[in-house]
Amino acid sequence: MVQEKQPVTTTSARVLVVEDESIIRMDIENALKRAGHAVVASCASGEEAIELCAEHKPEVVLMDIALNGPLSGIDAAHVIHETAGSAVIFLTANSDVATVNRARTAMPYGYVIKPFRPVDLSVAIEMAVHNHGQDKRVRRERDDLKMRLMGEGDQSALFITVKGRQQRILCRDIRFIQALKDYVGIQVQGRRHVVYSTMASMEQRLPKDKFLRVHRSYIVHVDAIKAIEDHQIVMEDGEEKIPIGGLYLTTVREKLGLDGSLT
Repeated sequence: MVQEKQPVTTTSARVLVVEDESIIRMDIENALKRAGHAVVASCASGEEAIELCAEHKPEVVLMDIALNGPLSGIDAAHVIHETAGSAVIFLTANSDVATVNRARTAMPYGYVIKPFRPVDLSVAIEMAVHNHGQDKRVRRERDDLKMRLMGEGDQSALFITVKGRQQRILCRDIRFIQALKDYVGIQVQGRRHVVYSTMASMEQRLPKDKFLRVHRSYIVHVDAIKAIEDHQIVMEDGEEKIPIGGLYLTTVREKLGLDGSLT
């Protein structure tokens, strides 16, 4: 990597570095830290990259294409795109048409040619974070629209996108919904579906006589409530406990017909 004064980026990102040459990997890590980024982890193989993405959920993955081992950087990027959803930026010494075409299939958010300058990484990360954020918002709005259109006038079920297809979920089977940053987790009888949406959108779609917002991060199915203790809702399985937010105490008390003990 060509050395030069490193500008501090305006966007601080959580980054995973995947590079099998240790000296280059350390140079990249140091450049990222000087630029104000957080290096959540680094590794030398595609297999490790997939595991670390699942563990750390980085916003950006800087991925060398020509990795040693059974998985190339492109192979690993395909898996990461499907499972972790991180924005992958490829690092490579090759700019030939064949390599670029193979790389394109993994839907990367950038392609940086070696040798590169620290500023090249900063610009690539800046653009990747911005574009990835835009893509997530568009997908979330699209999925919310699909859910509304497919379930228009019918509050007995939700339609969610699962592996590219629309899946119908009966509202009576939903135990609770949890906010997960840019996603929501829909807990359905021991299984959780994670979809792009917001709690506000979920609240609008669900039947109000059956679902109750009890916390900024939780909506529960009232029929799935087993008990309430210590400002927590105990779900019917007895294992899951959901906190009741201070702003929601009055609503919970009135909705469930509780006495004044819940304060």
